[in-house]
Amino acid sequence: MPLEVPILEVDEAPIYQQIAIRACHLEEPGMSRAAIARRLGVDWKTVARALEWIVRALRDAEAATHAWRTPTPYL
Repeated sequence: MPLEVPILEVDEAPIYQQIAIRACHLEEPGMSRAAIARRLGVDWKTVARALEWIVRALRDAEAATHAWRTPTPYL
């Protein structure tokens, strides 16, 4: 009996994830979140969410890397 599995389309990433790196680069020279929002064609809340998301993602990635490199002491 053959098994059929439908192939689902993958949704695009949310807008805040799509703009996160660009927003981060624009914030570095001191651009305000409102100015970044105007430049990227979104509102300031989306920029805030994007920056919070990228900081959290980088922090989690670093923590995972650190946990992998840190030897576990033997008991």
